[in-house]
Amino acid sequence: MRIKPTCAKPSTEKVNGKDLLDHTHTIYLCPQKIFFVNMAKVCLLLGLMLVCAVFAKHDEWYCKKDSDKFQICRKCKTLEEDCDYEAPDDCKCENMRFANTDYKLVGGPETCQTDDPFCYVSEDSNCGDSEYSSVNDRFNRIWFNPEIYYSYEACDADSQDDDVGNEEFLDSTKIIGDRVQEVSDNGILGDDLFFWLDEDYECQDECKSRPGLCGAWSFDNAEGKCYLHTVDGCCGQFGKQEANSDWISGYVCPHCWSTKGNTDCTGFTDCTIKKRAVIPKTAHGAGGKSPLHATSSGSVTVQSVPGGEDKCKCIPKRTKRGRFRCIKPTCAKPSTEKVNGKDMQVCPEGCCDKRKCRKAKKGGNRRPNRNRNRNRNSGSNRGRRSFFGYY
Repeated sequence: MRIKPTCAKPSTEKVNGKDLLDHTHTIYLCPQKIFFVNMAKVCLLLGLMLVCAVFAKHDEWYCKKDSDKFQICRKCKTLEEDCDYEAPDDCKCENMRFANTDYKLVGGPETCQTDDPFCYVSEDSNCGDSEYSSVNDRFNRIWFNPEIYYSYEACDADSQDDDVGNEEFLDSTKIIGDRVQEVSDNGILGDDLFFWLDEDYECQDECKSRPGLCGAWSFDNAEGKCYLHTVDGCCGQFGKQEANSDWISGYVCPHCWSTKGNTDCTGFTDCTIKKRAVIPKTAHGAGGKSPLHATSSGSVTVQSVPGGEDKCKCIPKRTKRGRFRCIKPTCAKPSTEKVNGKDMQVCPEGCCDKRKCRKAKKGGNRRPNRNRNRNRNSGSNRGRRSFFGYY
């Protein structure tokens, strides 16, 4: 068997008046060096793979919400997977909220910012003060495998892994894809549905007024255009966002959502398209499900007059930045008239087509305060609560 020789040390010789290394007796690719070089490459590759896996898991959440019971975010799609038993290395909140006696969801990381700071953790958490929670007895079929505990120390964590998506407002962010499209009378999808509006909260209201159809909204603050996104926008949220200083966006996903980019909700327990399209507070039968795109059914009809003016024509308006844009006119109130012996709604004055006009403002900017105070409570107000309280 032929064996490679041991590495030799090169010597220095004068060549044309210059010191050069004599490589004649030097063998650099000796077995020892090849081994260590290859091992270094393998370690670097494994390290990169580990870092990628950690960050990918950090961005992966599957959340379910029952407004009367709980909101739970987990790292896996089904209860058959045991990701619940992998508690965080540090003592921190685990993104679970349960209804208290006032039917408010509490116990998530945001509860740490209140006068009574605590949050829910799993039974396998690394929190030394964790205690058994009564939610295990008060609620059935919790979407979580281990038993639920509560902790005060979890609120003292330097950072909470609480970026679980479904934000109501996202500044300087544009949501892309899954836009609601107009549907013609013959069922053919047309252009993206949009509205001319003044404020971002009005765009959010347009989305909220279409439960089961709209899962997200995005507002072009420079042009005043509001776009709605279907309930498919609730899935893979982090992969459907672009940074853009002119845009403000948000989500309206009352049942379930996921965050991992470039994925849908396939395999996500009870988060099918049928479940996401259910209108809250309605039966699951007829009337409780919304179409995926906007149709004209149920909207107020406008009786057109041949050769008449377009009463729904947009109105030019100068924006705060000095630009001109076209906004929808304020909606007029239709009246009922007899047409060929039948009662029909007509619009003698103004625009009554709700798709082409906007509701009159009721006064006041209703946009909530979105500043998030990350400072944790020092714990001076901590105290025990009754059995029928939060925990």
